[in-house]
Amino acid sequence: MAMYEWGCGKTYKAWADSGMAIRSAQLLSALPKQRDITELQSEILNRTFWACFVMDRLVFCGKPQPLALPLHSVDVHWPIGQRDFAFGQTTSRIYPNVEQGKIIDQAKYHDLDRVYTLIVQGG
Repeated sequence: MAMYEWGCGKTYKAWADSGMAIRSAQLLSALPKQRDITELQSEILNRTFWACFVMDRLVFCGKPQPLALPLHSVDVHWPIGQRDFAFGQTTSRIYPNVEQGKIIDQAKYHDLDRVYTLIVQGG
């Protein structure tokens, strides 16, 4: 909804929708971890968080408000690559704070994964 509202020029509505999504994602991450969650479900939750993160960046682009999700406070691994996600392959988990703000090795990512990384890291 936030992306739609933002695209329609309703920036305050987009800001409110994005904020609700972010707070919901934060609430889910604060709940006790379920032991019976599958790898796929875990990755879907992870990608939902990063979608909220990217929307936070888009909504606040050029605005004086602070970011709701500063990168230095994120303790969620980067999404796995599209191919690994599509075929259910498990790969190593890379966390943003481990990378110290550097663009991670892009040779192992496809174009959309590279774009996603650039958006998240602000490169």
